[in-house]
Amino acid sequence: MDAVNTIHGPEQQDKLIVDLTFIAIYQPVDSRQRKIFYHVRSPTNYAFKIQITYDFHHRIVHASNCYQGSIHDITILRESGLLEYAQEDLPTLNILQADISTLTSDQWTLLSNLVHSYDERKVISVCQRLVQEDEYLHSMKPANETLVKQFFTLLYETTELCLSSNGDLRSLSFNDRSVLLRTGADSITCYGGIFSMYQFQLRTCQSFLHSLRRIYGEHSLMLTLNSIKFIDPDIVLNKMALLLLFSSKTTCIFSSTISLDHADVSVILKIQNRYAEIAWKYLLYKYDEYQAVQKFMKLIQCLIAVIQTMSQVQSVESHVNDIETIVEHTQLKLILDDIEQFNETVGD
Repeated sequence: MDAVNTIHGPEQQDKLIVDLTFIAIYQPVDSRQRKIFYHVRSPTNYAFKIQITYDFHHRIVHASNCYQGSIHDITILRESGLLEYAQEDLPTLNILQADISTLTSDQWTLLSNLVHSYDERKVISVCQRLVQEDEYLHSMKPANETLVKQFFTLLYETTELCLSSNGDLRSLSFNDRSVLLRTGADSITCYGGIFSMYQFQLRTCQSFLHSLRRIYGEHSLMLTLNSIKFIDPDIVLNKMALLLLFSSKTTCIFSSTISLDHADVSVILKIQNRYAEIAWKYLLYKYDEYQAVQKFMKLIQCLIAVIQTMSQVQSVESHVNDIETIVEHTQLKLILDDIEQFNETVGD
C-alpha cells in the first residue's frame, strides 16, 4: 500500500475523488416518509445518504449534508457545488459511475410506488400474537379463531389497497379492469398470504397451520408450504413478484359475469412486461449477474408454485367468496374515484 503522501501518477490530473455512502435507518412509520427514505441497497431498505469528497493525499475536504435515501446520487453531487470547480481539462474522477443503474428515473419512481403499494406491515401485530400464543401453548391448542379471522381480514384489506392504488389498473377500460381485478385479487391475496407466512414465521406456527388445514384442506396447505420454500428474503423482489402475478391471465377464479375472452390481452401483457423489466433491472442493480440470474430463476419457480396453490384453493367456496368481495369493494372504489375525477374535470 502506498504511503499517505504518495502522489499518484495518472491521478494528478484529477482534482477530487467523490463517493457516496448510506446510513441505514429503521423503516419509518409514515408511508410518505417510507417513500422519501427508501434506499434499495440499505439492509433495511431505508437510509440517509451522505457524500464524502477527498483528495489524493487521503484528506477529507468536503462532506455533504445528509439526504433522504431516495435522492439520486447525481443530484447530491450537483447540489454540493463541487462541479462548479471542475474544468474540462481537469475532469473530476467520478466513482459514482459504479452506482448508475439501468433503471430510468420513471422506472425508479414506478418501482418505489409499486413497492409501497403493498404494505405487509398491516398484518405484523396479529402475526406476532399468533406466534406468541402458539409458543405459550406449545402448539397444543388450536389457534385463536378471532386472531385467524383478523389475519385474513387485514390480508384482504391490504390486497384492496394495493389494487386500488395501482395506476396501471386504473388506466384500463372497464372490462379489462374487471378481468384483471379478479386475477389480481386472487394473486395478491395468495402471494401476499404466503409471503406473510414466510416473513412473520407463521410457517412454523403449528396452531395456525392447523387452522389453514381446516379451512382449505390438507392439499392446499401442503402446496402453500411448498411455495414458501421458494420465497426470496429480498422484500422488494417479493413485491415485484406479487405484481407480476397480478398482471397475469394464467389463473382466474370463475365468474359468471365477466368473460376472459373479451379482455385486451396485449394491454395486460404490456403491463406485465414493464413489471418484469423493472424486476430484472432491479436485480442487476442490487446483485451481480450470476446472483441476478439465480434469483430470477428462483422467482419463476416461486410463481409456478404459487399458481399451483391458487389453482387448488379456487375449489374452496369460502375463498372464492372472499375474493369476489375484494373485487366488489375495489371495483366500487375505482368507479367512485372515476366519477369524482370526471366531476372535477367537468367543473374545471
